[in-house]
Amino acid sequence: MKYGEISYVKKPVPRIILGTAVPYIQWGKNCDELFDTALQAGVTAIDTARCYMRSENVVGEWMERRGVRDKITLISKGGLDGFLGNKRLSEKCIRADLKTSLTALRTERIDLYFLHRDDPSKGVDGIVETMNALIAEGKIGAYGASNWTYERIEAAQEYAYKKGLQPFSASQPHFSLAEAARMPWPGCLTLTGAKQAFAREWYARSNLAVLAYSPLGRGLFSGKFRGDDPRGAKRAMDAAARRGFYSEENFERLRRSEEIAEKLGLTVPQVALAWVLGAEMNIFAVVGTSRGAGLLADLPATEVALTPEQRAYMNLQSESY
Repeated sequence: MKYGEISYVKKPVPRIILGTAVPYIQWGKNCDELFDTALQAGVTAIDTARCYMRSENVVGEWMERRGVRDKITLISKGGLDGFLGNKRLSEKCIRADLKTSLTALRTERIDLYFLHRDDPSKGVDGIVETMNALIAEGKIGAYGASNWTYERIEAAQEYAYKKGLQPFSASQPHFSLAEAARMPWPGCLTLTGAKQAFAREWYARSNLAVLAYSPLGRGLFSGKFRGDDPRGAKRAMDAAARRGFYSEENFERLRRSEEIAEKLGLTVPQVALAWVLGAEMNIFAVVGTSRGAGLLADLPATEVALTPEQRAYMNLQSESY
């Protein structure tokens, strides 16, 4: 396992982070086997969120039962828009979500706390002040932005530096080899595609940590179907995956990933994750699974270094490697 650094997060963070936005965990099932396997393998960071049904409860109960809270870099999210589209980035809403998460997670402190959506009509000054107050109270260690534009994050960073406050430590957008024709969920942002080239350059310059969600294209690179089987893909992919990633271009990326995987003696998920982790950013991949074996199968990706030619070929930027 390889590790990286995230500003203001005390422990090194594994490049592959265990995500909990999967049905089995969200339903509240016992996932001791998965979490035990992850910890033993060095996957010491777990990503969850207030909106992931009972995922926070499952994580909290496991940490308490095993007595391992101090070994885990705990990541959660709040501030998601309400069902009626109402924004939840007021200090009152942020504090309410955080309080509920702390109770569910059975902890007094979350190591990295993300704001799940942005409200561009709201100034960044109050948000930064609120998050710094929570840090001073010992309720969070660091904070980040999920699905915020880099321009809004940059504005928040400038305010924090000007006022001598702790800035954002991380961003959580979608990023994968699969290009998102449109995002599967409202309000989500991606770093894929030519239109996001300047955003990726900004992240590379700033070194702000990027925790990429859906790094396998929400199952497109799961290995459960092949690139020449779009019908099989349609059966295997859920509605969100089909909405975001079901396209001929992405199936060609899958076919090329299969070719590279066979050449290197790896699996498709491994080379697809290696592609993500090889991006010129301070990047981490949030991988969701309900089985320890599935997680272990992905971990070799942290040791794979694709060549620039292989990366370009997989991303349809060249015809050979």
